[in-house]
Amino acid sequence: MINRELKKYMISQLSPTKHGFILKREEFLEGMTLFLYWSIPSFFFALLQKIEGHNFPSLYIKSAVEEGIGPHIWNIFGSIGLVFFGLTIIAPKFKFFRISASQILLNTYAMGALSIGLMIGNLLIIFESSRFDLWNEILLKISFFLSFTTIIIINFAIWYCSKIIGKEEQNDSLIDLFAKVDTKIRLPLGLSIATLPIVFFYFFEK
Repeated sequence: MINRELKKYMISQLSPTKHGFILKREEFLEGMTLFLYWSIPSFFFALLQKIEGHNFPSLYIKSAVEEGIGPHIWNIFGSIGLVFFGLTIIAPKFKFFRISASQILLNTYAMGALSIGLMIGNLLIIFESSRFDLWNEILLKISFFLSFTTIIIINFAIWYCSKIIGKEEQNDSLIDLFAKVDTKIRLPLGLSIATLPIVFFYFFEK
C-alpha cells in the first residue's frame, strides 16, 4: 500500500516534467549543424599535417592536433557542466546555475565536435601511411566506426542537456516544470547528478 502511494506521488510530481525534455525537429537540426561547423574545419586542419615544406609549420600543426584530440579538457568541462546541471535541478529559479550549466555544456559539445574532426583526420593520415592485411583493416575500420558512433552519441547527449536546461523560463520549460516539483524530490535527484562526475573522477581518474 505504501509503495503504491509512493509510486502515485512520484508520478504526480515528475510526470509534468516530461514535456520539458521534448525538443523540436529544428532544434535537433541546430545541434547537428553546430557539430558540422566545428568538426569539418578541424578535420581539414588535421589533414594539413601531410603538407611537407621547409617553411610550412607541419610539426606545430601536428602538436596542435595531438593537444586538441586529448579528452581531458572535455572530461573536466563536461563534469563541471553536469555539476551545474544538478544544481539547477535543486534550485531551478537560481539563474546563475542554469546559464552556467547551459553554456558550459554547449561549449563542451563544441570542443567534442572539434576533437572528433581532428581524430577522424588524424586516423585517415595513419591509415594512408600504414599497411594492414585485409582482415585487420576491416576489423580496425569496424572498431573505429563503433567507437566514433559511441563518442558522437555521448557528445550529442551533452548538447541535449545544454539545450533542455538552457530554455528560457516558460510554461513548458524544464526549469519551470521542475520548480513545481517538491524539494524532497529535487534535492536527491539534483545531488545524484551533481555528484556523479565527482565520483567518476575519484574512482577512475586517480
